[in-house]
Amino acid sequence: MQSHTPSAVRSVDNRRGRISLQYLDAGQQHRVRTSIRVIAARSLYQWDEVEPHQADVLVLEGERADVRAAGPFKLWLGQPAPDVFGDDVFNLPRAFSTPMLWGVLDLIALRLMDSRRQPTEAGSASFIDTDSATSDKPAYRLLQPVTLDAPHAEA
Repeated sequence: MQSHTPSAVRSVDNRRGRISLQYLDAGQQHRVRTSIRVIAARSLYQWDEVEPHQADVLVLEGERADVRAAGPFKLWLGQPAPDVFGDDVFNLPRAFSTPMLWGVLDLIALRLMDSRRQPTEAGSASFIDTDSATSDKPAYRLLQPVTLDAPHAEA
């Protein structure tokens, strides 16, 4: 599941997430990878598999890992450890279905979208109102240039 997108494009694309499956046994890793491939075209995010210290989402199982300080979001398969409940912890049964995983990953993607901010370059920020630049509202960036029909092109 490694991305072949150049890093410059990946930093602009706000619909990519990093997920780590290393705390799962081989069978569960295969199952989660297969499910992610199935939902790839339908999910809000494209998920790239990375090392645990780079991940936005750690997928965990049972009480195998000590992850109190790792990863912004944790997805537990089965019953999570009693001391890790919080807003950043999600839960799926061990016998999850692909639609269940899809739903939880999309919830996590929405949280990631809210938490990420696009960096603004000093040269391109001159047209931005300073009040809106410091507000909590999300910022959006066009990924492709916009062309208008002839009657509207001069305006």
